Amino acid sequence: MVFSSLSFLFLFLPFTLLIYYLLPKKFENIWLLFTSLLFYSFCGMKYTFLFIIEIIWNWFFGYIIFIVKNKLLKKLLMFVCIFFDVFILVFFKFNRLLSLFLKNYIVLLLPVGISFYTFQEISYVVDVYRGEKCQKNPFYLGLYLSFFPQLIAGPIVRYKDINSQLDFREKIFSNIINGVYIFCIGLSKKVLIANQLGSFVDIFYRENYFLNFGFPVLWLVAVSFALQIYYDFSGYSDMAVGLGRMFGFTIPQNFNYPYFCRSFTDFWHRWHISLSMWFKDYVYVPLGGNRRGLFHTFFNLMFVWGLTGMWHGYGLHYLFWGISWGVLLIIEIYIIKSNLIKNSLFYRIFVILVIILLWVIFRSDNLSLG
Repeated sequence: MVFSSLSFLFLFLPFTLLIYYLLPKKFENIWLLFTSLLFYSFCGMKYTFLFIIEIIWNWFFGYIIFIVKNKLLKKLLMFVCIFFDVFILVFFKFNRLLSLFLKNYIVLLLPVGISFYTFQEISYVVDVYRGEKCQKNPFYLGLYLSFFPQLIAGPIVRYKDINSQLDFREKIFSNIINGVYIFCIGLSKKVLIANQLGSFVDIFYRENYFLNFGFPVLWLVAVSFALQIYYDFSGYSDMAVGLGRMFGFTIPQNFNYPYFCRSFTDFWHRWHISLSMWFKDYVYVPLGGNRRGLFHTFFNLMFVWGLTGMWHGYGLHYLFWGISWGVLLIIEIYIIKSNLIKNSLFYRIFVILVIILLWVIFRSDNLSLG
């Protein structure tokens, strides 16, 4: 079930919203947890049970980490929990990667939203280890991890940003009005723009059909996909923000006009903001960030961007896409030091053109042009 489907728009959402506003406060979260798991079950019942196990696992370890006083034991428990979370994610990702090299290999479907909710699980456990209060109610933590508006395509919500909202939020009509407005903007982006551009782009990418045309058409296809992926992804994010608002939650915005960026660095301050901040806070900084000299800084950046590419998909072109971003950011931050160059119109145009070309690699099935 997707947000743009008729079953969601005219059955699931109205029914869930109606019952939610009729229920007493003490049953609100239980209802949202139930409907969120029900929503997830439409995407694959067998994976719903796995998801529930992960919720219980992370709640248990978060609680134990919070009450344990020994720092070494706390760290050990955190790593054990994260290992389990990452193992499940890597297992499914690696399974799909093997299918590229082995014939007659049985491919397991990737659980819907696993990349997003795994990152939320990790951020919760790490934040508890760092001193944040744990969630003693497993149903509340389950709602945080499974909340259906942001379950499939984000944004990646930090537990500390939504914890207070699990206990208190308002049931007011203005939330529904504002939520519907934001949701409709996202729905329009997805259905009216992204889907139409996607149909056009798919024609040319099918069996490398675009190779039969000259550069003007190639650039048209490239620009079309750059717009498609923006309106598709930001559309889903807007719908998530709008749906959250309908139920009284404030979910952070995930996009801020990324194609108006001034530099490569600025682009990632505007594009998929929650993902960028997650990698910074939970991978880049723990690795040492830029505090251990240039060599370690370069290594940390390349490692993070390699992971970013692999997070998006299991093909080598995703890895190449991520590493390319790492190289560009290193060059921009540490080699191009002239503000005169960085602030010029020429540099902004150059940045956008490179971004579009990188999207071509991202959209391709592999690194081959044949």
